[in-house]
Amino acid sequence: MKYKILLINLGYFSGLNGSLFDYIFKSYRYIFPSRTAIKKIIENLKRIIYLEEPDIICIVEIRKNQIKALIDREYNFYDIETKYLPKSMARKIPILKNQSNAFISKKRMNFKKFFIKYGSKKLVYNIELPKKINLIFFHFALGEKTREKQFKDIREMANNREKSIICGDFNTFKGISEINPLIKNSCLELRQKNPTFPAFRPKKAFDIFITSKNLKTKSRVINSEVSDHLPVMLEIEL
Repeated sequence: MKYKILLINLGYFSGLNGSLFDYIFKSYRYIFPSRTAIKKIIENLKRIIYLEEPDIICIVEIRKNQIKALIDREYNFYDIETKYLPKSMARKIPILKNQSNAFISKKRMNFKKFFIKYGSKKLVYNIELPKKINLIFFHFALGEKTREKQFKDIREMANNREKSIICGDFNTFKGISEINPLIKNSCLELRQKNPTFPAFRPKKAFDIFITSKNLKTKSRVINSEVSDHLPVMLEIEL
């Protein structure tokens, strides 16, 4: 039996493909999104979901008013939360207060969400999968020094459980070797290191899966430009 996790950074439905041209001439879509682009993104993402049939979908960079477009009869359990600390200044700024992470699943899940100490994006999802597998879902910082501190906190969470999975946008600008402190001398192993960013010409592995060594998994990148990041699928052998 396989359990499938789909990871995708949606870039707030901006429809940018990660090219310099898009960032220069279409960055206004982060504030004034294109309805045509949003419709196309939703159609493409739903096509991926239909073909791949994931059990759970972990979404980075989605606004609170966008999640309903992805909910249907089959995928109707979800949670969405602003990624910034409650009562922080970011939650009072209109453009930031709805910037969230979320997950959608076929079945009701036990989960916790909390906020770590370091970084501006602090939200962590801790989701209980079948067979007592612990899924940690996070959006790591843009700054290297902050990421290093976040790696330590996330590593402790994963090492406290027998079977763990860590996934998210790791923002590993200096390369995959950045995560070595996270997995070195631990029970963890890198399972997805193929490039996912920028989507139009992938060069960097930002969207990553790390799992406990005792889990049998298989990962692959999905070639579909729903955002500036390519989606990633992890299959777990239960």
